Amino acid sequence: MKKQCTILTACLVAVALAGCADASTSISKSDEALVTIGDTKITKGEVYDVAKRTYGASFTLNEALNVISEKEEIKLTDEMKKSVEDQLKILKSSAGENFEQQLKDAGYKNEEEYKEKVLYPNTKQQGLVKKYVKNNKKSLFSSYSPRKAQKLEFTSKEDAQKALEEIKNGKPIEEFTTVNTSSGTSQLEETYTTKSSLPAGAFDKIKAMEKTGLIEEVIEDTTSSKYYVFKVTQVDPNKFEDDAIDAIVSTGSSEITNASNVYWLDKYEFNVYDKDIYDGLKAIDEKYVD
Repeated sequence: MKKQCTILTACLVAVALAGCADASTSISKSDEALVTIGDTKITKGEVYDVAKRTYGASFTLNEALNVISEKEEIKLTDEMKKSVEDQLKILKSSAGENFEQQLKDAGYKNEEEYKEKVLYPNTKQQGLVKKYVKNNKKSLFSSYSPRKAQKLEFTSKEDAQKALEEIKNGKPIEEFTTVNTSSGTSQLEETYTTKSSLPAGAFDKIKAMEKTGLIEEVIEDTTSSKYYVFKVTQVDPNKFEDDAIDAIVSTGSSEITNASNVYWLDKYEFNVYDKDIYDGLKAIDEKYVD
């Protein structure tokens, strides 16, 4: 049976926003001063209202997705932990010796607390997106058309054409990995989708291949003056499902993330009980609160 769960955001109030556009949350003792400057005071309520309008929507969405990640039993895998460590390395490299102080300034006692409260939950949300794609793989495989292909890149059209002819005549594409790098060649198998960054028309030619094999023409990227040779290695995404899902998530970017968010929020009957937060979520994607 389908799980039923209503996620209540911000503070609970008596009426949901369906049919009640002026509902609003508040905090107790809202008139109590947090700061005074001479005869002027800044109250708890004023700070709450500003914070709610500025951060309420994104905070609410993030917390809702964290709850859903737990309900969907998204586990923190070794791959996810490695991703978190990679993120930390980048953050530390950027912050340098100020890293620990920046964590404390942001309200975290140490690196471990930051991982537990921010990086791990955010990474698990990516797992939620992958689960959405897996649950809807039939339609998404159709619309994103994942394909695997090997790619050779050249800075010279003549070199690209020569390589193409050699491959046609039986030379394995893998042998081009040993070509002198001064010729500008590279070879790598990747998973591509309709959203991949490729030269104009390149993916259409990849997608048009009904079976594996060489695309028998050099493809030019007029924006970078580079030339490509492609060999399609897989045309059925069901045969490389995990890589296909990863490619859809990475190339689909905000489009696939928003679609995933809508899917999960709808499944768990997401309701918002504050007008400011409702409006903020609607501005991000109106389907979040439809």
